[in-house]
Amino acid sequence: MAGVRADADARAAAAAAILSLNRRRTAPLLSLETAYISGVSRDVRQHRLRGLLAGVTGLDAHAFVDVDRFGVTTAVTPVADEVPVFVAALGAGPVAAVPRVLPGADP
Repeated sequence: MAGVRADADARAAAAAAILSLNRRRTAPLLSLETAYISGVSRDVRQHRLRGLLAGVTGLDAHAFVDVDRFGVTTAVTPVADEVPVFVAALGAGPVAAVPRVLPGADP
């Protein structure tokens, strides 16, 4: 019984050593910023918001980390580098009349 446990421990140690050999550097932490918008229809399904906002703003859908809706407000959390692009895209062109950015809002 002790021999079986020793074999399992040896295999676990060998596996850990192999997995840690080619370990890549840890990824840098992303800065996130939340923008609050209003005017998003309640008829739009929650799981489609990220893709729709990406289409409207021209950003990659992966730039949006989280989109959450509560009441008439939608909290959009993109990578912080993309927030100025996101706000500018919502404030220009034919899209400007539909979703509105709520500057300084923190519900």
